[in-house]
Amino acid sequence: MYQMYHSNPSTPRFTHPQKYVNVPRYSTPTGIGPASPMNSLLGALRPNTSFLQPTYNPPRLPVFSGAEDNQSTSYEVWNFEVKCLINSQQYPEYLIAQAIRNSLRGTARNMLVSLGENATVRDILNKLDGFYGNVNTSETLMQSFYNDEQGGETVVVYGSRLEDKLSKAIQGRSELLPARDIMLKSKFWNGLRKNLKEATSHLLDSTSDFQTLLREVRKVEQEVSSVKERSGSASSVTQQIQIGNSEMQQVLKAVKELSVRMETMESKIVTLQHEMKNKLIHRDGSYENMQSRFNRSEQKGAEFKF
Repeated sequence: MYQMYHSNPSTPRFTHPQKYVNVPRYSTPTGIGPASPMNSLLGALRPNTSFLQPTYNPPRLPVFSGAEDNQSTSYEVWNFEVKCLINSQQYPEYLIAQAIRNSLRGTARNMLVSLGENATVRDILNKLDGFYGNVNTSETLMQSFYNDEQGGETVVVYGSRLEDKLSKAIQGRSELLPARDIMLKSKFWNGLRKNLKEATSHLLDSTSDFQTLLREVRKVEQEVSSVKERSGSASSVTQQIQIGNSEMQQVLKAVKELSVRMETMESKIVTLQHEMKNKLIHRDGSYENMQSRFNRSEQKGAEFKF
């Protein structure tokens, strides 16, 4: 326990150094000089703000390997996520570079070796853009956009593909941005399947933008799918009934054939019984005749002896 006395007798003495811990950072208790033990203690307890560093949770990016499989995202999606992370301005560059390295696999990760350990985020993106970035010209993408039509996929897949193609085609062409929604809306409806196109012909002029048209066409698509499911269920029940009737006819035919065979067997059995009976009768009659002849011959022999 420290005991400290002030030079002024009227000032009370302090027995706990903790009393001075709560004193404002830049104030000094009265009567305590720079070289006093209390001032040294307070200086040791003050936080040194020059050593404070902000802490970050390391960001995570989707995995990209350069291979076309289900375990790796596409380069367009991966590049989009990286740019969103950069534009957020929440992480320093060294942490973003580390996140990029952690997200790469396989061939894409091996490409970073040639850049060296001091490669910046820009160096890495420029390297990967050269190998995996879009190399199609704006004219080629625009032609692909206008030639595209809905196949067996859903409206969502078809519309998403069109939007992606058009976005790439007009990238860097600011003069086409105002007409983007009109181009997308018109091409989307013209490329629909025939049944959907006929069912949604009134929506092309009644909707204001592409997203509204897409939502309304999706509703029609669900209705058409429901009708097909109901008709498919009905046809399935009819088919099952037909299969059941066919199987029943086959069973009846088999029963009829079995009945005919049983009647034939019964007839053969009756015939066989008659034949066996006749043979027995014939055999018994022959035995009786032989016995009577044998008896007569014995009687004659007896008469001859006497």
